[in-house]
Amino acid sequence: MPPAREYTPARRKMMQGVLWIVLAGSVGLAAVVDHQLLGSRRASLGPELIVGALHIRLPVNWIASRLRSNLVDPLVLEMAEPDNAASAGGARIIRVYSQLLRRPMSPDQYLDNSGLLDDVSRSADFRVEQTTLAGRQAVLVVAPLEMPDNPDGNNPEGMQAEIVLCGILNVRHAVTLKLLKDGPITAADRVLMNSVASTVRIERGP
Repeated sequence: MPPAREYTPARRKMMQGVLWIVLAGSVGLAAVVDHQLLGSRRASLGPELIVGALHIRLPVNWIASRLRSNLVDPLVLEMAEPDNAASAGGARIIRVYSQLLRRPMSPDQYLDNSGLLDDVSRSADFRVEQTTLAGRQAVLVVAPLEMPDNPDGNNPEGMQAEIVLCGILNVRHAVTLKLLKDGPITAADRVLMNSVASTVRIERGP
């Protein structure tokens, strides 16, 4: 039998050095994975926009239109995703509704009475979930909608989908976000809506 190798101090230090290198590599890899996962849960947002008392950040580089809110139509902002940056399934549109209510009500009650769910109520396959908007309790509705026709052929699946996220801030201020797209809702769409919802605040001037 060959003689056993002597476990010298030099050999011990070399093995300890190898173990430290392996440990450092593992920690570094874990940090990279954590950073990528954290980034995947966030969306790139542009600077803060202010419409009346509403403060909000919307996706960076999207094309924005400012609209005038009133008691009949509380739509105040609309942003469209550029075609060259469209996600899988086609370009997306986000609409922002802001309305001061005459009396306090829950997000569910507001959506039921506002007409903002008229285009999703005809779909039997929609989901209602609890979420948050600006840290307050909110309602999220995810609904695929069947399209009656597809004249331009850009949506071969013949489907549109919406996410509607609604919350009541400062007791009587309803804020609703609506994302509309061709094709099914994806995890990236949910990340985008939650990222935008986290930036919402109501701040009235003096």
